[in-house]
Amino acid sequence: MKWIIITHYGLSKRDVASRRIIYLCNSLVSEGEEVTLVTWGSNYNPEELYLTDNRVKIKLVYYKRIRLASLVQRRAIKTASNSISSLNINDSERNPGIIKKVKFILRTLFADPYNTIFEHLLNKEFLKISERQYFNIVKREEIGALRSSIKTIVFTSASPAVMHRIGARIKESYPNVFWVADYRDQLIRNPVGQETPRTRRADFLAIRNADMLTTVSKGLMQEIANNPAFDQEYVFSKAYTLYNGFLRKPCEKANDSRTPTRRIRIVYTGLLYPMRRIDYLIKALSMVNSMTKRGYELVYCGSSGSIVDRLTIDENAKSFVTNKGFVSKEEVEIAQNDADILLLLKSNVPETGGMTGKFFEYLEKDKPILVLGDSDPEFNDIANKIGGIFVLPYDENRIRIFLLDFANKGHFAIRRSDEEVRNFDWHNLVKSLIDEVKSRMKEV
Repeated sequence: MKWIIITHYGLSKRDVASRRIIYLCNSLVSEGEEVTLVTWGSNYNPEELYLTDNRVKIKLVYYKRIRLASLVQRRAIKTASNSISSLNINDSERNPGIIKKVKFILRTLFADPYNTIFEHLLNKEFLKISERQYFNIVKREEIGALRSSIKTIVFTSASPAVMHRIGARIKESYPNVFWVADYRDQLIRNPVGQETPRTRRADFLAIRNADMLTTVSKGLMQEIANNPAFDQEYVFSKAYTLYNGFLRKPCEKANDSRTPTRRIRIVYTGLLYPMRRIDYLIKALSMVNSMTKRGYELVYCGSSGSIVDRLTIDENAKSFVTNKGFVSKEEVEIAQNDADILLLLKSNVPETGGMTGKFFEYLEKDKPILVLGDSDPEFNDIANKIGGIFVLPYDENRIRIFLLDFANKGHFAIRRSDEEVRNFDWHNLVKSLIDEVKSRMKEV
């Protein structure tokens, strides 16, 4: 079958969302499928880009880069955007009424999240995605496939939401295509995002017109099905869960980098999103380090370094917190491989289906994984079945007890279920996806 995969996140190693797409493409062609990837042609260095199987046909789209002309505009965007400014969602809701509305209007006016992207560490300019540009490239390069009597699969992955608007336009122009609308994130009613009229429209068109809806978890599909414009039974009739996964075998034993004198190293890599509370861990570590000879150190790699710096000062934690800031993907890999424990942060309020790509990236390392935030039943069930994953609530006492117990262990060996882990190997995920698409095509 012919697949046309349309997404902003496709090649950049800086973005964990790219892993889903690159693994999908490479696994599809390994199963004999024909794949064209239409994605952002970033100006990153070649070493910052993922390598695709040479059988994947790549078409790059270059965006208009818009510089915010005035200090007023830059300040408005920085304040009103959904970039990370606080670990606690309550802090971001302290601006009620008219102030909040003004910030939302400014954000929508200057850079609607529906079709704009801010690069990490760069708030002076943004990338604006052109729906027409994507559509024209797909039409020019794949007109034969779009018009073919043999169904072509168009796979759009969001966010940003404009990707589903592109899919809707292709489906409207070429009704014979089989459109799969892929959700990596919740587009509307997302507690850490911002929805606009165009975002809501893109979500509506995807649910109404797509032949199949895929999500990274069952919980996320439930959230999408809560859209009041649709009957839940209608949404679930299109639903399919395509988890994030991995390509490398995760159960290969990693080298034990521990030495008798080195502190136990906890590593977190990535952004610190609201409601993900690393401050709980830092407070617990401060207490535990005063109670054990070995002690712990926390290593952070990511673009939320200013938050880590602030917490380090507030908690007097400079002696055991290392903030490496934003580093290359290769340096992230080194940090993860040198870890004794990998840290995953989930929401401090109830959530459903937060199966991030970061979890599967960690799973490849065959390391103990400490998860803070225990309010996602789907995730907790999967973690329990896999093994070697320790899920704790945001409770300083519970965290301290775990850290003390872990420090007293003679070694860091973990037991994982190979059978459960194989469920998330991309080769297995893609085989099931192909079978599902073929089955649904017969029904269309």
